[in-house]
Amino acid sequence: MNLRFSSLYSSGTLGKLKPYAGYFCGLAAAAIYGGMAVLGKKIATDLASPLIATSFSLLFGLLLTAMLFGRNAVKDGARASKSSWIYILASGGASAFGVSCWYLALVEAPVVIVAPIVAVYPLVTITLTAIFLRNIEKVTLRTISGAALVVTGVILVGIGTA
Repeated sequence: MNLRFSSLYSSGTLGKLKPYAGYFCGLAAAAIYGGMAVLGKKIATDLASPLIATSFSLLFGLLLTAMLFGRNAVKDGARASKSSWIYILASGGASAFGVSCWYLALVEAPVVIVAPIVAVYPLVTITLTAIFLRNIEKVTLRTISGAALVVTGVILVGIGTA
């Protein structure tokens, strides 16, 4: 199975939705991660250790993405420069470590606390974007203000559940 988003938008009504694809995929990711927080808590506390949960989570994620994007990944991987592979390996390592920390956090704290704390990762992204991607993307005052609202929300959730 090969999923190509660009072909979905090539004609008709879907073509008009192409500018919003990032938003739709972002909302889908939020819904999926929201459900995974609850499912992850159940897995990590009742079914498996955080290390086992991390291992199988990453394995099944790899298998699913291979089924969806495998053909394109092989082509893109063959064209990638050696320096690109450093970034790809760093990204994979960071993802694995992040998932491990996430499952460990779910074992140690209530999911209603862990999920909002994990949701502040855009603050790290915004900071790193301002430092490393300043020639590609612009961090605006509106972006910083939105990030401040996220932090405020996390603090309120933490206070509300304490």
